[in-house]
Amino acid sequence: MSDDPSVVELLHYDVPADFDQFDDDAGSETGSDGSPPLVEVEDDEYPLYFSERGGRLYHSNALAPYPLPVDTPEQQRLNVNHTILKCLMGDNYVGPVADVLRDEPLHRKKVLDLCTGSGKWLLEMSEEYPHVDFSGIDIVPIATRYPPRNVEFFMFDVNTTLDWEDETFDLIHARDISLAVHDCEHTIYEAFRLLKPGGLFISVEWDRNPAFHASFDLDPIEDAPASVRFHEAVDLAMLEANGLQSTHLLADTLTTSHTFRNVERRAFHVPIGGWHPNAVLRRMGQAFRVSQARFAQGCKHLLLDKSGLSPGDVDAILNDYLEEIRSVEGLMSTAHAVYATKI
Repeated sequence: MSDDPSVVELLHYDVPADFDQFDDDAGSETGSDGSPPLVEVEDDEYPLYFSERGGRLYHSNALAPYPLPVDTPEQQRLNVNHTILKCLMGDNYVGPVADVLRDEPLHRKKVLDLCTGSGKWLLEMSEEYPHVDFSGIDIVPIATRYPPRNVEFFMFDVNTTLDWEDETFDLIHARDISLAVHDCEHTIYEAFRLLKPGGLFISVEWDRNPAFHASFDLDPIEDAPASVRFHEAVDLAMLEANGLQSTHLLADTLTTSHTFRNVERRAFHVPIGGWHPNAVLRRMGQAFRVSQARFAQGCKHLLLDKSGLSPGDVDAILNDYLEEIRSVEGLMSTAHAVYATKI
């Protein structure tokens, strides 16, 4: 495992403070990471956007594309995943972002973030590029109502035609949107339509298929059967619920698109659990294991509603998966990053 290139890339990173909230594998369902409140709507607006089920908050529209909770525990999970990706990539992005967003006095650059959630990526980018205007969209209003002057948040469904003119943006960023996208080709088309010629599109998605680090020489089907069963059940339930597709089809679609050039793909690997000998990757793996546990817990009602499984079978699948990621060493997950330039 000492030859793992990700170890070399991470040696100069300190352990991010964001991981501290995920010390406990049990995963607190309440609490705060010190950030502003995640649900920023007035009391009388609350029923318009949110409904409660089993102690978790969901979008109030049962037909909304995102199948998981939209509450603080879910946003904390996504924030930790954001921090992990930032460590692995060495920044908040891959590709020639600095060149694309270079300050030009006669042309103020614009960036769009799809499925922005709490807006963590957007807010960090707005600090790095104060001369750029940032827009984020999501189906629920959970981003701060008091963003910096160069940031705006809008309520849009990523599956629709977005309310901007053609060739508006210099960069479009899409991360963790596979859980909400019905049609990858439509998403690519919208990115092409909204980007200026020479504009940059970036996609980063987690691969939900279980895998082992190559040094362990293990087969997930035989050695991680609970992980295989859980992810198969989730994929089938998502397909049944909203026609949601496999996790990195967006990258595959972009790669085969004829509307973008200079398509580059990269894979970033993170351990699940504290088995890695490198201290940073070990700490990262411990946090990511809890993130995966929260993801599983967030999928419970999706599985109950759409998998066709009995409540007892759903509980068994979740419990077996949680036990497996706590006890089996060598499990890992991959984030697929792809960036491309509009022709």
